[in-house]
Amino acid sequence: MVKVVLLSLEWPHAGHVGGVGRYAFRIADELKETVDLTVVTLAGGTSLEGATMVYVPRATGRIGRYYLTPLRLRRLIASLKADVIHAFGDDWALSKNGAPIVRTFLGSSLAEARASKGLRSINHYILALTEARSRARAAFRIAIGPDSFETFRCDILMPPVTAVPPAAGVGKTDGPSVVFIGSFHGRKRGWLVAKAVREARATTGLPITLTVIGPAGDQANWPADTRHLSGASDEAVREAVASSWVLMAPSEYEGFGIPLYEAMALHTYAIVTDNPGSSYIYNAVRSAPPISLIAESELTSELEKRVSGTGALAAGEADGAYAVVNHLLSEAAVERLLDVYERLNK
Repeated sequence: MVKVVLLSLEWPHAGHVGGVGRYAFRIADELKETVDLTVVTLAGGTSLEGATMVYVPRATGRIGRYYLTPLRLRRLIASLKADVIHAFGDDWALSKNGAPIVRTFLGSSLAEARASKGLRSINHYILALTEARSRARAAFRIAIGPDSFETFRCDILMPPVTAVPPAAGVGKTDGPSVVFIGSFHGRKRGWLVAKAVREARATTGLPITLTVIGPAGDQANWPADTRHLSGASDEAVREAVASSWVLMAPSEYEGFGIPLYEAMALHTYAIVTDNPGSSYIYNAVRSAPPISLIAESELTSELEKRVSGTGALAAGEADGAYAVVNHLLSEAAVERLLDVYERLNK
């Protein structure tokens, strides 16, 4: 059995967990059945039964998280004697004389730097240099979308998705509702969602509810009547998305866009702005999925159209959602990873 060390510092824990952490956990849960799996992540990460968990201290600040921690990983991962290392980032300091590295590129730090401001932007410009180092040293490169595939000249494109369990017993809310995953400020641009909901309430007279899934420290930025969830479980996230009439995702940049994929899997209409991730999902199949891919200036008017109905997808829309989810799942089959591991271990 191939011994795989999965390096993912983004991983479920008690605080807010983004799409990357939830995907890493899900793919590890599938891999543990067929490989000897060791997961390296930050202290406090959720334990995965069937895998060996190795924790590193959770550093504070950008320098500690993005630069000191990867340096500390160098000796630790070398000591684990892996046949293959699969990194979801933070691998730039690993020994080049160790096991072959499979690197999943989760988007472009350079593109994210251009979509950010202040210290976050500066940090991502520096991280872009570490990504270039990771690309050069990886034995096999996996992209999560066309943007990553072209930027890092990857070997395969494998979307970061697994099958989404249904939200059993959860129906659409009685009245119009919107769900958003992310922060008020930054590239996720939650402020645009708050603005669209406020304006749509005023023009339609409908009591549109807003649920936000994001960091606890961000709650104060949202209107007082916002339902704000932080540290939500996978099940709670699915229920929030499945029960909402609309998912809004006006992100300035996404390498893929896991919330948009999950909305399709849970039959929730999505209103998104154009970026590499949303465009990839929207154009993945010939059947039009239930997604409005629009300019930010059209967010309010598009929301007004959608809240005038019942919240449920029409038959044709449901067919489109089913088609895009099935296509992405076929491209993301765990067997593709197992084949890569076996080839590198020969």
